Amino acid sequence: MVPGLVVFSRRAPAIAAWLTGVDLAYVCGALESRELLLEVGLDTQYLFARIRTAEQSLEAQLFEEGKSRTAGLHFLSVQASAEADAPDGFWLLKDVAAEKRAVFSPPA
Repeated sequence: MVPGLVVFSRRAPAIAAWLTGVDLAYVCGALESRELLLEVGLDTQYLFARIRTAEQSLEAQLFEEGKSRTAGLHFLSVQASAEADAPDGFWLLKDVAAEKRAVFSPPA
C-alpha cells in the first residue's frame, strides 16, 4: 500500500493551483523537529504542518515508515471534503532519501 496525505480544505482549488506551480518533490515528516515539510525545488522547503499531539507524531512516524517500505513512493491529494467526487489535485511523489532516513528496523 502506498502511504500518503489527503488534505481537506474549502480552499482546495487554490491550494492545488499553488502546488501545481511549485516544483513539488516530496513530503517529509521531520520527526525530530515535529514538522511536516513540503520539499520543493532543489533547496526550498515549506512548513506544511506542526506535529503537536502524540497521535500526530505516531501518524508521521507511520507515514515515514510506509515511505521506507515503498522506496520513497507516496502521494499528496488535495480536495474540498471527504465527500468530493474527485480530488482538486493529486501528486504521486518519490522521496529518494526515504530509505536512508528509515525510522524503524525491519524484523530479522
